[in-house]
Amino acid sequence: LTKEKLLILVDCLPKKTVPTASCNTLLLEFAYQFILDMPSVQQVKSKSLEHGIEHESSALEAFMQWYRQNENSEDLIIQTGFIQWDENERIGASPDALVKDRNGNIKAIVEIKCPYNGGNHINTLLTNSVDKRYTKQVYGNMLVTGAQVGYFVSYAPNVYLDDKKLDIVKVDRAHAEH
Repeated sequence: LTKEKLLILVDCLPKKTVPTASCNTLLLEFAYQFILDMPSVQQVKSKSLEHGIEHESSALEAFMQWYRQNENSEDLIIQTGFIQWDENERIGASPDALVKDRNGNIKAIVEIKCPYNGGNHINTLLTNSVDKRYTKQVYGNMLVTGAQVGYFVSYAPNVYLDDKKLDIVKVDRAHAEH
């Protein structure tokens, strides 16, 4: 993709909800080039991704301890993979964990972030809200699983004060942003 084509593409996207034919052609060309140049998933690494992977299990343990002390010690908290929403497996979600009652009914989803950038964790602590970058992910996980509640977990293991390492934002599905 040349600089000239990229500038045309950038210029035509924000102004139109439906891309013009030439814009669509450029999009397809860009997608094709991206696929050709894309490294395998195993090769895609970044410091922030590695940081998140390294600390996610500690974050889940901290959340479980908090949940049992503050919410319900009888509920089960289990890690999960992809959860299919439709029959054709085209739509689904992958929350980091599910909270289930003793009968196995899903009560809540858990979405964990272990930000490499400490400022993101501080922002969650100060605002007690889910970062806009993750609200659709949290609500989407709740929609797919049928959960009425979501827990957005921000975990920063390097924070000096133990009581500030973990911040949990409880999200009610009824208050989803439309």
